[in-house]
Order: sequence, then C-alpha cells, then structure tokens
Amino acid sequence: MNPPAQDNRQRRHSTQTMALARRMYGNGNAWTPTQIVRYLADVKNIDVSLNTVRLWVIPGVAEDH
Repeated sequence: MNPPAQDNRQRRHSTQTMALARRMYGNGNAWTPTQIVRYLADVKNIDVSLNTVRLWVIPGVAEDH
C-alpha cells in the first residue's frame, strides 16, 4: 500500500533550499522565480512550487500573502 499523497501546503523545505533560492534571485537581476523552480527540480531534485519561491525571494510578497 502506498502512503497518502502529501499535501503540498504542509511541506517544509530546508533553510538551505530557501537560502539557495534567495542567492539565485539576488536583487531580482539574476534568476527568475520560474528558472529557480526548474533548477531546483531538474538539478537538485527538489519540488518547490512557484508561489513558494516567490514568497521566499520577492520582497513584500510574503507580507502581502
């Protein structure tokens, strides 16, 4: 029997993943949130939603959320 599917809203990501995304985004002049999501999925095998990356990297988005 397979375990139940995990609700993505309950998933926790490591602070290392968040820090990597923030370094990649820089001041908004480096990687886009979409590029960061693809990199994390393809290279690091980490599934993070676009909205989560936006919350992490774009100033003010977390507060507005």
